[in-house]
Amino acid sequence: MQVFFLCSPAYKTTFLPFQLSVVIKMRHLCVFFLTIFLCCLSIKAQSLNCTRIREHCRPCTRRLVDPVNNLDFINSDCREKLRGRWIWRDVRRCDMQIVACENHETRLDCENVARITGMRRIR
Repeated sequence: MQVFFLCSPAYKTTFLPFQLSVVIKMRHLCVFFLTIFLCCLSIKAQSLNCTRIREHCRPCTRRLVDPVNNLDFINSDCREKLRGRWIWRDVRRCDMQIVACENHETRLDCENVARITGMRRIR
């Protein structure tokens, strides 16, 4: 049986591979958990903030009197499709962004947009 002292060269060479593998495993483990943490953080950063869109969008579109904000192609198409079922009122670009943000899991066809924005239904 050999006895190794802590300061002897034989001790350092005997346990060096074991210590090195532990250090490498710990380093890989730290990198792994750091990666998981950063992934969770980036997912949280992508969460929808619809109130922020509402706060910034409405004041801006009130100041801009631009026909591009009116979405005439959507309004005329949906008014035609829903004739006899809903009283369609014009939807602006800002309203559509808010509806799309708050209802990102819902299919945004004309019927759902009319229901979500609170348009009157014809009975």
